[in-house]
Amino acid sequence: MTRNIQLGFGLCIFMVFFSGAFAQKMPKKIEKLLVRKLRDKSEAEQKKLIDAERVAYALVKNYKKEEGIPQAIFDKIKKAFGKKYPISFTTQMEELEKQVIAYPLMLNYKSAEGVPQDIFDKIKANNAKAFPYDYSKQKEQMQGDIVGYTYLKEQKSAEHVPQATFDHIKKQCIKKHPGSYSMQNKMFEKEINAHLTMLRYNSAMGVPQKVFDKIRSKYLKKYPLKFSEQKRAIDADVRKYIKKNEK
Repeated sequence: MTRNIQLGFGLCIFMVFFSGAFAQKMPKKIEKLLVRKLRDKSEAEQKKLIDAERVAYALVKNYKKEEGIPQAIFDKIKKAFGKKYPISFTTQMEELEKQVIAYPLMLNYKSAEGVPQDIFDKIKANNAKAFPYDYSKQKEQMQGDIVGYTYLKEQKSAEHVPQATFDHIKKQCIKKHPGSYSMQNKMFEKEINAHLTMLRYNSAMGVPQKVFDKIRSKYLKKYPLKFSEQKRAIDADVRKYIKKNEK
């Protein structure tokens, strides 16, 4: 059974202490790098943090694979996070605990209701590619993608949004984020909200209507059907105009 991540380092320290794992001391080279990294901290804070890293170093070095996770996978997880956080053994240890729990969950993750198996397999493969050996992140992203896929599939044209515009937004989201339904969903909501804002957009205080209309026309032409881009550019030009004419 995997360790309960909520037990934290307390239990781990106890286990290491009685297994003699502290015999593995942190190399001086790493300690020097830590001191350099923590030089803006007080001496007491430095000591506290370095002591924690010493403990974590021993824990990481002596961390054995759990039941249900192949040795080769475990070694690759360990190597991946060692490379990602070369002098932060506390972070490495936290990640190892998370991955050991997430791996069997990802291994047994089944397609959700309403999500076709081929779509589910594609989501799983995309996340495995995007976050290699980070099973915790894969699981988090899987959940977001399943929600995003379901939401987009059920989404119908909103009030005040023409069907053609709605379909175009949906198509652009899929094109920009082909492998991530959660990102498609976020972009979709952003574009729909921006479109509705653009429909109501009128001259800002301190900007003559004629000037505002010119700015608006410029970006409607420059970013056709890209409503969040239109809004961002218009907002920026409005701020510039107001700042310029404040004096």
